[in-house]
Amino acid sequence: MKIIFSRKGFDSSSGGVPSPILPDGTMISLPIPVTDAPIRYEQLSYEGHNLGDLVEQLTRNKNNKIRRSCPAHLDPDLAAATLPRKPGWRPLFGQVGAAEGHLEKQGVGQGDIFLFWGLFRRVVRADFGWDYAQGERRQHVLFGWL
Repeated sequence: MKIIFSRKGFDSSSGGVPSPILPDGTMISLPIPVTDAPIRYEQLSYEGHNLGDLVEQLTRNKNNKIRRSCPAHLDPDLAAATLPRKPGWRPLFGQVGAAEGHLEKQGVGQGDIFLFWGLFRRVVRADFGWDYAQGERRQHVLFGWL
């Protein structure tokens, strides 16, 4: 069995900011923005939080502010409640291109474990919604597995 560490979600190059850690400790890995995907941030939710609201509020001071209507690459797709689902839905993630080829060359297959990690930072409620907590550092955190 192989264990694969797979970086996912927002970071300084994709999204421009860390994913949020809510005051109750809930971590929400924000999917990276893409130019052509059928899913928009505003369609996604986690633990009662709309991801469109989160990305707009957390990227509000960036030159590349991400709007709630922007397309999002939902990978990995780990939580059933993120979108309306058909019966029998199961969590998944997808690798394409060079990443897929690399996994094939390494002999990755059935029975191997993927550990998903990303860049996170604590957030607090602000007048406009969510904002990063003053003095809190960014941290790399494991947040899921398949």
